Amino acid sequence: MNGVKFEESGTKVVYEDQIDSKYRVAFFRIGDESGKSSPIRERFELEGKLCDVLVYFRDITKDNYTLMLVEAKGKNISGAIEQIENTYKNLARRDFKQIKGLK
Repeated sequence: MNGVKFEESGTKVVYEDQIDSKYRVAFFRIGDESGKSSPIRERFELEGKLCDVLVYFRDITKDNYTLMLVEAKGKNISGAIEQIENTYKNLARRDFKQIKGLK
C-alpha cells in the first residue's frame, strides 16, 4: 500500500513511505469539522472539542496497535493541546472490549 495523507486548512499530515502488508493504517476524521453525526464519534461516544484525526496503526504480526491523535492547528497551539487532551480523555474512559462488533 502506498502512503496515506490527511489535509485540512492548508495543514498536511503525510506518511509517504510504502506501508508493509503486515501493517494496517487508517485515518479517521473525528474533529468538529466531521460533524456531530460522525460514525466514529457516535460509536465511541466521543464528546466535546476533539482533535481532527485519529490514526490507527496496527502490526498484525503482533498483538499491539498504536492510536495517534492529530490536531492540524496553525497558530493556536494551546487550543490544539486542549483538543488532543480532551480526545485522549474521551478514549481513555472507554472499555473497548464492551463495544459491539469490536475485536
